[in-house]
Amino acid sequence: MTEPQILAAVLDSSRQLTHFYLDELKDVDKSRTFKIGDFQTNNVHWIVAHLAWSEDTLILRGVGNDGIAVPWFELFRLGVPSPPLNEYPPFNETFDVLKQVHQATISLLNSLPTEALDQPNNFGRKIMGQDSKRILIHHCIRHEGVHCGHLGWLARLHGLKVI
Repeated sequence: MTEPQILAAVLDSSRQLTHFYLDELKDVDKSRTFKIGDFQTNNVHWIVAHLAWSEDTLILRGVGNDGIAVPWFELFRLGVPSPPLNEYPPFNETFDVLKQVHQATISLLNSLPTEALDQPNNFGRKIMGQDSKRILIHHCIRHEGVHCGHLGWLARLHGLKVI
């Protein structure tokens, strides 16, 4: 396997854990948030939309050349306050876009030549002092894990025992 194929496999494995939690959360109110001290959690629906936006941004646009045109992505990007619930797309659409973006991402990574990993990313953005395409892929994998952990906590807050 090439390094991009290994990274694709790791990202896909991370997504499998995300899907495990989403399956556990299938019957909960996906718009529900929780207040913990002064902190307001995100909701399940926001996390799914945000993961779709971030994978599209980091990999399809930052490593590849084309993302998927989704009109509601801007509502779930980094640094934007959570939109009002009436502006969310239907959850099934959000989930379908998450799968569509991931399938395109895995396809891109599996076809990427190893030498492309050392090229500057398409944004020229540095993460941890690096601006390579490799660092965007690593960041996407770590980002998935962070939000997967949030889904685990949301499952517990919804009263589910998952692990």
